[in-house]
Amino acid sequence: MPKKLLLLFLFAVSVCMAQNLPDSIQVSIDVYGVSFSGKEFKYKSTSLNLTNNKGNFFIGGHKIQATTKQIEKFVAAVQTPMDFDAHFNNLGIDTLQIKNKSEKLLKQGDFEWITEQKAYILPLLADIENYKALYEEDFYTGLDFSVGLRDRTKKQFIIKFFSRGRLTYSGTTTLSRTGYNLPWLDMVSGTENYNPKLEPLFATLMGDKISVVEGKELTASLAERIIKNNALKLYELGAKKYKTEIDELATDFTIEKAELNRKKEKEYIIKLHNSSMLPNMYINFFATENNHTLYTRDSLKENYKTIVERVKAIDFISDYLNSNPKTRLYIKYYNGSAISTYDINRVNTNQKLWKAHDKYAEKQMEYLRKNPRSSEYVLFNINYSEEKNCGCNLRLDEGTIKKAITFEIVNDDNEGYSLWFLLPDNRVLLYLMDGEKTLNYTYKTWGNNYPGLQTPCKIFNLKGEPENYTSNNYTSGMYQMVSSLFEKSVTLKEGNSYTEKQRETKWIGNPGAQEDEIKAAEMRLGITLPDDYKKFLLIANGYKTCFRISEPSFFMAENIEYLNKVDPNLVKLWNEHIEDETYKTKFASAIIVGGGFLEPQLFLLIPPTGINGKWEYWKFTGWLPGEIRYENLTAYFISVINFIDTVNP
Repeated sequence: MPKKLLLLFLFAVSVCMAQNLPDSIQVSIDVYGVSFSGKEFKYKSTSLNLTNNKGNFFIGGHKIQATTKQIEKFVAAVQTPMDFDAHFNNLGIDTLQIKNKSEKLLKQGDFEWITEQKAYILPLLADIENYKALYEEDFYTGLDFSVGLRDRTKKQFIIKFFSRGRLTYSGTTTLSRTGYNLPWLDMVSGTENYNPKLEPLFATLMGDKISVVEGKELTASLAERIIKNNALKLYELGAKKYKTEIDELATDFTIEKAELNRKKEKEYIIKLHNSSMLPNMYINFFATENNHTLYTRDSLKENYKTIVERVKAIDFISDYLNSNPKTRLYIKYYNGSAISTYDINRVNTNQKLWKAHDKYAEKQMEYLRKNPRSSEYVLFNINYSEEKNCGCNLRLDEGTIKKAITFEIVNDDNEGYSLWFLLPDNRVLLYLMDGEKTLNYTYKTWGNNYPGLQTPCKIFNLKGEPENYTSNNYTSGMYQMVSSLFEKSVTLKEGNSYTEKQRETKWIGNPGAQEDEIKAAEMRLGITLPDDYKKFLLIANGYKTCFRISEPSFFMAENIEYLNKVDPNLVKLWNEHIEDETYKTKFASAIIVGGGFLEPQLFLLIPPTGINGKWEYWKFTGWLPGEIRYENLTAYFISVINFIDTVNP
């Protein structure tokens, strides 16, 4: 008998629940596109009608997955509006832990949590208002559109309840990425509803599922955010652990700042300055914790004067710092050295990697000789391998690179950063730069089309004059090509007029051009020369061929000129016999870079025509009609190498 009564009671409750539910729920889904300018436009609308049959809801005769109990909870959440404060108070935040046990929210591993750090952070973790402020900030910010392959969209749901044919509720969600976002707006009363149950329950109703972070998980997440937002202060306070050791440096320096290194465990960065430095020059001392103390303080005191004087002797940098007092230079000092192992591995790498790259480059060049149309692909592979395996291709022995001095330069607007190395022979290497400019060099100086991170690997002398050094991440493919051409040239059995020194060094070219020589040529011609030709000039500023009958010599940068200035009669005569106006225009604008004069060939660079035009590479000979065209300079050098292989097997 009791079991029958229980069943009867449960049946009565279920009937009552079903009666409290609306007869139908109408859902309209509006999808908005979001243009890259931020404008929103509705481009699609659909609707669903959920009908109630004894507490079970159906769409077009198919029962939905949501249970009667879940639907009842959803309806109750709609009918129980909350403001934002009530919403926050219903998230299950562990207020007891926050007020009385906030120390348990300190994650081990982030910080060592010395006394000074705890004294600073625990009052912040014990204040519930800090959690609420962060939660509210996240609530109203973040990615609010969905990114697809071809579009960016937002959604908004319009929900209506009907009972006995009468509208009992009409509300909208907030237009957002998922469409479920709070607050929901009652379109009749104008009340905003922040009830946290709305989103997950409505998602279930729609056959979807969203995760909602609440309770202890949310408490821990917000506490972690509070710690991260105060990380800079905590890093600074972390240095208090070794205040006594750090203060020992005060005999030689003003201690500007000391803090934990956020990138390396148990390392402290101590910013130092004294009167021997320029006003905007500092030492960043990276002191490592070892056996519960900081080491290398004595070596810094012993070595810093020599290091500072050497950096000050870089005239072009010191002059810039004096003229730009807001620009800062930071000398980096580590465990008895002014260069770290990490930077050595970036800029110089090691012999094992050099050999691996050389072997790889040799195989790639062999492939290119057999497949000359693959020049861009092969040269990209060689350049990538060299940057990865050889850094700036300095190839300095271990003892030499360890004597280098590392320093950083930060622009006065904090928008530009560069990393430099002063080498033992007083060459100055610009390894890395990021931003619009460093000193007087903009990002375009090294061929970049945008102000992002780049590794110029440029060498200067103390006066700021570029050295005849070119990093192979800039010219390595071309260097491999030119070296192969020169080496094969001196092995020719016939017509070989090269000197003994050229045959010994296997180098027939002039020394590489200075960058300012190339710029002077561009200024004189009023045009920017193609990149591959400029790379060639940096390696060899022209060369003389000994087989003049078949291939032209190449001029030095100072001697290249427009063909119509060198031989206007040739241009005039040629154009008289050509009807194609486009061809006439190209020939009239040609720059002669090789051959001519005493040689029966010409090598011409044809400037681009039109918006999408490219440089063209033409060779003329005295025994063939018309021009021979090459895809690029590399393709030409490949053809010459292959020619030498045929006449000198």
